[in-house]
Amino acid sequence: MVASSPSKLRSAFHTSLWLSICVLPSNTLAWPSYTCVGPNHRFHQYAHRNRASLHQIRVHVSPAIHSNNDIFSASFSNITDAMAECWRATSWSVNPLDQDDVNEVMRCFNSPAPQAYHAFQRALRLSDDTEQVLQVFSYLLKKGYRFDMETAALENEEASIEQGRGHRNWRIVAPTSIVHSVNNEGDASHHNDKNKPKMTTTKTPWIQIHIDQEFPNTLSIAHKLLDLAIDTSESWYDVISFVQQENDNWREKRYLEDLCLQRLQLSLGLDSRGRSAADAAFSLAMAGVTRPDLFELLTKISFLELKRTGSRPSFPSKYILQIVEKLAAAGVGGPGQVISDTTIQLFQLATDLLRSKSDSGHHTEVIKALEDAIENYSNKEHSSASFFGLHSTWPLLWLWRFAARQTKAQTFVDARDNFGDNMNDDIMGFSNTKNGVCLNNDNNWIQNYEDLSRPLVVDIGCGMGVSLLGLATLSYGSYEDVGRYVTDFPSFGESCNYLGGDLSLLSLNYARGIADRWNIQNRLQFAHQSAVGLLEDIISSRYYLEGMVPLIMIQFPTPYKLHWKEVGNHQLPNDEESGFMVTLEVLRLAREILQQSNGYLLLQSNCEDVAVKMRRMAVDEVGFRCVEVEPKVTELPSLDCDLPLRTRQWIQMGGERPIGEGWLAEPFLPRMGFTETEVNCGIQGTPVHRCLLQCRIVSSDDNNG
Repeated sequence: MVASSPSKLRSAFHTSLWLSICVLPSNTLAWPSYTCVGPNHRFHQYAHRNRASLHQIRVHVSPAIHSNNDIFSASFSNITDAMAECWRATSWSVNPLDQDDVNEVMRCFNSPAPQAYHAFQRALRLSDDTEQVLQVFSYLLKKGYRFDMETAALENEEASIEQGRGHRNWRIVAPTSIVHSVNNEGDASHHNDKNKPKMTTTKTPWIQIHIDQEFPNTLSIAHKLLDLAIDTSESWYDVISFVQQENDNWREKRYLEDLCLQRLQLSLGLDSRGRSAADAAFSLAMAGVTRPDLFELLTKISFLELKRTGSRPSFPSKYILQIVEKLAAAGVGGPGQVISDTTIQLFQLATDLLRSKSDSGHHTEVIKALEDAIENYSNKEHSSASFFGLHSTWPLLWLWRFAARQTKAQTFVDARDNFGDNMNDDIMGFSNTKNGVCLNNDNNWIQNYEDLSRPLVVDIGCGMGVSLLGLATLSYGSYEDVGRYVTDFPSFGESCNYLGGDLSLLSLNYARGIADRWNIQNRLQFAHQSAVGLLEDIISSRYYLEGMVPLIMIQFPTPYKLHWKEVGNHQLPNDEESGFMVTLEVLRLAREILQQSNGYLLLQSNCEDVAVKMRRMAVDEVGFRCVEVEPKVTELPSLDCDLPLRTRQWIQMGGERPIGEGWLAEPFLPRMGFTETEVNCGIQGTPVHRCLLQCRIVSSDDNNG
């Protein structure tokens, strides 16, 4: 009995599809069954009792033509095209004949059901692992619905799987279904318990497909990767534990990255609705993931989701802002040479949507930055602080909030040095260029520079590397303001090499990942080393011998406790001589390097006492001198103003204030060189205290004395 002629269906689907009605064998539940045959020769069979009360939808998947798992080897352009096609899916496009059985299936999926149905059919068509498909798409079923799959294979299944033609029967069970089952004694019975797996009265038992509780969607995988990165970073404090765990963590990281990409390719991003894709990208970047395909897919999903929901009144401006801000904080929309068309489309759509909102007047600055980014990125220009991107105020605030919640790296990580070369062989031999692995042989950073004739800019305690990432991506001639302080300083951007050092592996993972994805790792390197170790390595390099270090920066070091009885942040060093990064040894090593190159030392802090302490040590005990600059600081907020508690306590103690000669009233670095801490200080109205130092010229009289 034919429900519709093949010619009519071919006309409706624009392909060779036809529909027929058959009757299942008597040893199975006798329900009408509809078999749909597509051009790829897969069969999908839906069975139900009646349209009014859906109980079970049973699908039979026939052998596939192709032996390889095409879905995971498809080109990137094919995946993004499939995503766009999926987001265009409607009830008419997936069910042009308005078949009741297809409608029954779509009713089981969360909204928008046509998109879920489209992606589900595509996954079944392309994947040889039916169970994996059912597990992934269980997340997209409505609450209470579930997938079941036959436990036994069809005839000759093992041989079929070896040939890439594995397949299983499956069905969808509604939450109130009366499922026929077989009890332990073999007697037929029925249950209305939706919480337990059931077996039907067919010869082949069924098992329930459960949602993966650990990784139900892409975002959960991204969170797991971030948790793993945090655990790896913190386990470094226990050196022996780290040696034992690092290999396992590296393998798990690679597995999770592959799983995340596989999940996106299988579900086409339907498990990342709303802001989830941007949240996942942010977590992946924080975890140090370097795979650009993951970030491009998540950007594409964010664009499609904004296109689907962004104009709704229920989708306010703050959601749009969070999407573009988190993607920018993840490094999406980097330098012009790596910007993608998808990112430009996302920024354009976000701009249009923000303008259409009733509160658009509150977001003129962001809209202007997005428009500048669109115009300049379309021309493949370099980054600028006026463009929307990582170094814009709003993305940097996301980084600052994230960093503020993390455990501070401690100086006893230097215990690594006590284990000698054997330890370095065990844990420092990984490459960080393509795998996104957190460690490499940090003593060999000099070998990774493309051009060793460029001068080296150094950031000690670089944190997440934001300052160096910005300086490294400046275009030629963009550092014009430096002339107001010094006249012999080279331009930043491509004219220099850059080196950052920090004890936080988590922060370095992020910095290395961004540098790798922006393709600037050949002139920007990050080393997991203490301040002393990093400076000693520089002294042993050609940069010291040839006097090629024009600038060393120490920006916003973790402050020590103002008083030893102070309570609060237990992670702070007890005092300036116990755990504080800036020691006399660090300053003496910096002076030795800068004296050879006649370079500069930049000190910055948002704590008055810390800034005064660093400068006093450098000038009074090490042999630096302050570079006299204009404008200098002539006034500071008094106790009558809204000051941080630490500053108020320092003033009440009669502490020296950073005012007068040698204190810079304006930033030394260009805006692209600001750290996330400096940007947050600007938002909060907290003063930043800066001084620029240079080695004192020792006269012959001094030497004779």
